[in-house]
Amino acid sequence: MTGRSSTAHGRAGQALDKHGAGQLIRQRREALGYTQEDVVAHTSIPVSTYVSELENGKVSVGRSKHFPSLAQFLQLSEADVRAINPAAVIEVRAGPQAAEQLERDLSPNLARAAELYADRPRYAGFGTPRWLNYLNAFNFYDGQEPEPEGWAELFLTLKQSNVTPGDRE
Repeated sequence: MTGRSSTAHGRAGQALDKHGAGQLIRQRREALGYTQEDVVAHTSIPVSTYVSELENGKVSVGRSKHFPSLAQFLQLSEADVRAINPAAVIEVRAGPQAAEQLERDLSPNLARAAELYADRPRYAGFGTPRWLNYLNAFNFYDGQEPEPEGWAELFLTLKQSNVTPGDRE
């Protein structure tokens, strides 16, 4: 089998049992570096105990009303979705249209920070052209740009301070 999941799928046309489906979900979540709280924050699942119940096979993932948002958030492949629920209808969404473009090449450490952090829920928005252009325009008094971790922390600080890129005077 090729794809992102290392969990063995059920026989052709058969769904994984609750435990196998839960293991697949846990493995995918952990591979992406997400916590159960991240799943709650970015899906229709209301509490982390429900995520735990899904992952431990106490609740059927494929029959859960939250399965569509969970599959979308964890970026499950079609094969993974079919293994969990062969009858699932998959909605394929087109990628976001790039309304904004980068104004100039990113500094090396900012580009690396975007690679490392942009896909993490805590850093939602970090990889957008609006934020990258905004951060790329910073000039540092010592002439040294931050390391990638420093860029990520600067982003979080600005975001928590309700700074909105593009609201320049």
